[in-house]
Amino acid sequence: MSLATHTLREHLASIPDARLVPPAQREEDLGQFSSMDADSVAVDAPLVEDRTFTAIPVLEKPSEFTHFLDGTQRSWRVGFVGISPIYLAYTSAGLLAREDREILPPTDEYFSGDLEMILPEDAALPAFGTLKQVRVGTGLSDTEMTVRQRILNEISWRRESRETEIARKFREGWLLIDGGIGKPMEKMQDGAQIVGVVKSHQRQYFASKERIRTILDLKPGERTPVFLRERNQQQGKEANSFYLRLFDSAGQSPMFGLIRIEIPTADVMLKQVDDISGWLLSERDPLSLPDARYDRMLYPIRLVEQHLKARQPSDAAIRGIVG
Repeated sequence: MSLATHTLREHLASIPDARLVPPAQREEDLGQFSSMDADSVAVDAPLVEDRTFTAIPVLEKPSEFTHFLDGTQRSWRVGFVGISPIYLAYTSAGLLAREDREILPPTDEYFSGDLEMILPEDAALPAFGTLKQVRVGTGLSDTEMTVRQRILNEISWRRESRETEIARKFREGWLLIDGGIGKPMEKMQDGAQIVGVVKSHQRQYFASKERIRTILDLKPGERTPVFLRERNQQQGKEANSFYLRLFDSAGQSPMFGLIRIEIPTADVMLKQVDDISGWLLSERDPLSLPDARYDRMLYPIRLVEQHLKARQPSDAAIRGIVG
């Protein structure tokens, strides 16, 4: 990936307080950051279905999902200007269609990805080739750690923005998204047939021990009643939601095979909850091995992720940019 006629090391040579470090992914860069909302465990989320909070068995059905959307991010901390960290980050999103049981690569219209430099606004660093610089605001009391967190939040936000922009172009069929649907729905047309699969459980929607127990005790092919995931700044527009168990968790973590589903709040979508659950159960085969998240990673979503990762710059390419 050629972005300049010289390396970043050569570019920074005339800046006294700049220094580079070996580019490498750090553990804290790998996740997609979200904070636990302290109020999210204060009360039980309101139920949408008029039924008791018990496990509901659903039947596997041939999937009617026609499109799949995911986004990826990868970042490298490559240096500092003073104590201000400098990151290179690649974010991308893609929407793949399925025709005759085959997942097709995304067209240019349904792909977005770019390598960018993310750094604090007060870091004195001139333009470097065609590499876009994204500046993050800082304050007088900021430490290196707080600035780094702001940069990592910015990287996640840029990935989410790409996902939202791609989702906005979706028109016909059934779209399955890796993650929540609140942000994409803010820019999508009304009536879009969209379903989100949330694999992580960083928020707790019920305070009742009995309801938490019901969720954790779900058997494969069982779901909870539908509840309202209310609107908030981080997750976007409100959505109906429910938990579904994909695989048996016996001898595993209580979260093994447990996903949370989001659908639009439209009545027509609520009436299709059991059908949607059945489609998701059918997407379990084939398994997403060797991915460690195979118990929650549906295979078509894994194919989207693999496609996006194949277009990411390699570590060798990043080392070449840094010099």
